Amino acid sequence: AATAIAHAAGAAGEAMTRALDGFTGLEHVMEPVAIIDGVRAHGTRHVPENVVDLYLEVMGPHSVDAKTRQQLVDHLAAGGDVAFDTSADSASAAERIRELLELIVATREYQLA
Repeated sequence: AATAIAHAAGAAGEAMTRALDGFTGLEHVMEPVAIIDGVRAHGTRHVPENVVDLYLEVMGPHSVDAKTRQQLVDHLAAGGDVAFDTSADSASAAERIRELLELIVATREYQLA
């Protein structure tokens, strides 16, 4: 899509190729890893309520209503505490946190913020 817009705006194909060749990625792509490691730094086991509250705060200055928060907690709680006791626990926790982040950004409150 960006290429089509750049082309429509008159950008030369060679310039677009150079720009794409020099593109190294976005730093924010690595942020979820840092966010997950940040939770692990606060202990090896966390209750879902605390994890949801932490990520709601991390994701921005908007708030969700009590029903939305409870749905997020219930989803995360279905897998028990978020644990980092073993490498298998850590892998599971990382996947569950990724899911939680996806759910948070899909909430009505986040989309309308």
